[in-house]
Amino acid sequence: MKKKEVLIIASIFTLVFLTVLSWSIYKRLSFEERVPNNTEIKGESDLSGYPSVLNVAPTAVKADSVYTFKPLVNVKGGVDNIRLELIQAPAWLYLDDGVLFGIPGGSDVGESKVVVRIWNGDVYIDYMFYLSVDEE
Repeated sequence: MKKKEVLIIASIFTLVFLTVLSWSIYKRLSFEERVPNNTEIKGESDLSGYPSVLNVAPTAVKADSVYTFKPLVNVKGGVDNIRLELIQAPAWLYLDDGVLFGIPGGSDVGESKVVVRIWNGDVYIDYMFYLSVDEE
């Protein structure tokens, strides 16, 4: 065999091998293989007693600008006894009367995780998002 023929055969073998390998990986990661389309969810799940946030927090703010976010909370039975607690946040971010607010400085540029616990007296959820402080 000539060098050119060996190179062509090796290229074809490599292409076939990579195609089979890719297909195998796709099938292993495929969601349809784990949960068929006709799967029914049996039983009941009642999350109506848990608080939920109906709006989305802004995820970016410029340094030396004011950041504010008031979570719009919904819960079965009303929102009279809702309590918010700041679990994790950058040092410049505060929670007062249900409103997140603060002014990041130039040294705060970067991304931070923010977690607000929303409690209705019986159960709570942790509302989590990442907040990015960008340069002016």
